Amino acid sequence: MKILFLRLEINLKSTRYEVMPVKKLDVKSLYEEKYYQEMVQRVHDLTPQSTPGWGKMDVAQMLAHCAEVQEVMNGKQVKVPFYMKLFSGFIKKMVTNTKPYTKNLPTAPDYVKVGVHNFEEEKQYFLDVLQIFFENRTSEKEPHPVFGKMTDLERGWAMYKHHDHHLKQFGV
Repeated sequence: MKILFLRLEINLKSTRYEVMPVKKLDVKSLYEEKYYQEMVQRVHDLTPQSTPGWGKMDVAQMLAHCAEVQEVMNGKQVKVPFYMKLFSGFIKKMVTNTKPYTKNLPTAPDYVKVGVHNFEEEKQYFLDVLQIFFENRTSEKEPHPVFGKMTDLERGWAMYKHHDHHLKQFGV
């Protein structure tokens, strides 16, 4: 899917203005069938023995983390810490830009998963919330608790980017 960013140029000495394309970005969206199916297959490729190439989470904790992030994008209401509200614009730009996440990027404390998690249960739950996201792609969405109003393209890309990062972390 291509995103076209536009630049508005206004000549203050006249009433003339032009809208000019700046660049096209090619991004993947979990609202698109082929990328949704790719993501599902990659989740199925995980095993309880999958080990991370970086980071502290084990594979079941990662699945629980991804499911939680997906649930919030699906509309789950959560209490947003003040500091996240303060930096929501910056965070949204980081989440929706085309730069991949860096390895060992700190996780927001509310999304850190610790303790023992059941791999099969977490895997199935993550697949379930992914399916809900995909099936609701054409319905009206509530504003995201941190990022506010998001376009479908921003939502689909943000979730692909996030989950892709973690699946790569575990080699799939």
